Amino acid sequence: MDGAGRASLMINGGYLFGSRGLGISSNPVGVLSEQDCMKVALSVGDHDDFGGLVNDFMSPKVITIDADMSILRLALLFIDSPYRRFPVIQNNRLMGQISRLDVLRALGRMG
Repeated sequence: MDGAGRASLMINGGYLFGSRGLGISSNPVGVLSEQDCMKVALSVGDHDDFGGLVNDFMSPKVITIDADMSILRLALLFIDSPYRRFPVIQNNRLMGQISRLDVLRALGRMG
């Protein structure tokens, strides 16, 4: 099984929740979402033959969040966005990801 199929199974198996493709400098070069994994599953007729590279299915447009962004500004960004999580960048390095649930929890602690 190749990269796209393995990544799809990992996401569907609960191991990953939104996987980021990383470039050599650890900057995100794409996002392999659950929606992208559905495309992998639908692109093959035989489930024993997941074909293609992660790059073939991932979304190349990556909207990143600076680690210094305020939680309120991030909440507004989530409201206007279809995305459920964003990669977090600090000093041009990928630090992790933040989800809508993370923001809701932080807002709950603030109130």
